[in-house]
Amino acid sequence: MSIERLQNDEFPPKPWNVPAVKVPGPIIFLAGQTAKGDIKTATQTSLDNLAKVAAIGGSGPEKFVKVNVWLKDMGDFNAMNEVYIKFFGSNPPPRSCMQVGKLPGGDEVVIEIEAIAQA
Repeated sequence: MSIERLQNDEFPPKPWNVPAVKVPGPIIFLAGQTAKGDIKTATQTSLDNLAKVAAIGGSGPEKFVKVNVWLKDMGDFNAMNEVYIKFFGSNPPPRSCMQVGKLPGGDEVVIEIEAIAQA
């Protein structure tokens, strides 16, 4: 099974994202992982935890086909993005990022990340 990254001149890939992917076969829906602390550490923690959960299903970040990120403060976007780019490297999955007023787990939670992965 392979992941086909969909792109063209009108919708080119970006260093942190790709417009869409097409996947065959079974998929895993990974629940959101939250984290507290400074945004870089919290982003790394959330991504690492997603990878650990994906491994339970025989998957990993290289098979992530969609990621959603919720930030408590959109002012943290650039710092989050630095960690995100390092984590996914040159083949990042499509991603959406939104700011929300509150996240589950208390006021110190600064990020939640969920993913869909190929099994």
